[in-house]
Amino acid sequence: MFKKILSALTVMLFIFGMNVSAQDLKNASLMMSEFAEKDVVTSGVGLTDNELCEDNEKGEVKDNRMLVSDATGSNDVTIAVDLGTVIGTSESFELPLKIENTGSNGLSSLELEINVGGVKTVAEVNAPKSMIGAGKPFDFSVNVNIPSSAASHEYTVRVTKINGAAVTNDIIGKGKMIILSRTAEHKVFYEEITGMWCGYCPQGMVAIEKIKQVYGDKVVIVAAHSGDALNCKDYSAITSKVQNYPAVNLDREQMSISSYFGTDHSNFGIQKDIDKLLKNVSVAEVISKPILDGDVLTANAEVKFLYTGDASDYALAYVLTHDGMQDDAWVQENYLSATDFWSTQDPLFDPWVKAGDKVKGVVFGEVAIAAKGIESGIAGSVPAEVTEDVPVTHSVEFNLNDYNIIQNRDSLNLVVLLFNTKTGAVVNSDIMSVKKGTAGVEEVEGEGLNVVETARYTIDGRRINNPESGINIVEYSDGTVKKVIVK
Repeated sequence: MFKKILSALTVMLFIFGMNVSAQDLKNASLMMSEFAEKDVVTSGVGLTDNELCEDNEKGEVKDNRMLVSDATGSNDVTIAVDLGTVIGTSESFELPLKIENTGSNGLSSLELEINVGGVKTVAEVNAPKSMIGAGKPFDFSVNVNIPSSAASHEYTVRVTKINGAAVTNDIIGKGKMIILSRTAEHKVFYEEITGMWCGYCPQGMVAIEKIKQVYGDKVVIVAAHSGDALNCKDYSAITSKVQNYPAVNLDREQMSISSYFGTDHSNFGIQKDIDKLLKNVSVAEVISKPILDGDVLTANAEVKFLYTGDASDYALAYVLTHDGMQDDAWVQENYLSATDFWSTQDPLFDPWVKAGDKVKGVVFGEVAIAAKGIESGIAGSVPAEVTEDVPVTHSVEFNLNDYNIIQNRDSLNLVVLLFNTKTGAVVNSDIMSVKKGTAGVEEVEGEGLNVVETARYTIDGRRINNPESGINIVEYSDGTVKKVIVK
């Protein structure tokens, strides 16, 4: 009985102690970081108690705040405009904003003028139920008029009235708005940080198994080991930041969360987090195209942006993963052993509950073997300007002889990630097995093809308009991809 109570207390400490406390600290850090990246614009007076603003002259920007007065000097509003990238389609565009009443009067209404690439919207925002009291925040969104073209535009937001009273000088926040021609399928990047020495890490393996059952290829999975025989040195910059194992990063938006219980610490709560991220709008379609030629794996990425314009905030990264890894010398620590709690969560935990506290013969999958640009992408991998639906190609090489841990080259996969370098988030991803990617490239001598060529690339992924000597990768109108030897 004592052992069962002790096991239950240990599980509760793990779920509601270690992870919650660490996550709370992480969330607080993210909130402070997010606030620091926003320009805060204020209108009116009444900020004499705020040390950030008390010395500001009207219209002067100080500590990311602008202090201006309305005609009466009795209204004061702080507006935080997200100056990062906001994304939407040409069919509907909602601009997220946040206001806070920092004046003595209650806030009942606000008039805004929003300009997106020369197209203006005048919007009146009313308090949701009653006046917003001093110091109270209010999150809302405004449906805005936008240009018809799928492109990147600068947008500005001006406060013109507070509670019906006109402000005396301009209040302008600026940001970038990307309007897409359509929505791309968004695949969630599930990044597991794990280790054989970690007794609770089997829950991560169960989570991955269930995620694959529920989501199929909608979730791209990488398991990065640290401190064991499968340690990936290319991943050290990421794994070194983790304190509690196992931990998961989702799209690099949600960091170090519980791999199975998710952010709300409920049974398979990670599903709620994934479902939320699957709704994210992605700026581009990403395709992984690995080609193995001898000992050299060419990791090709093709990206189709769904707008024309500035893409300077994006970069590509690559991860080589390995499925089906096993060695009799490897031992997985298992704190789930003989603990009834885990069996009540899901039958997939049963093998671990019935096993001992040290388990041999475990088959490890999705193991990160090598990576390039894994922190935030490779500089210069995406051009500064892109054109809607025109493929952007990039490639890197992995010499497989450099990775002695590889057991079976047919079990390798190539993961391609598209990062937003400004936010650090992964905006889309893709995975393809190296065996399938290489097999899809059929070797052909010379020409004499009966279908129409639609695109041609060099072996390193560079798009070309005419045949070049050596190996060319050619896409045809019937959907086939062939390796053509040009003499």
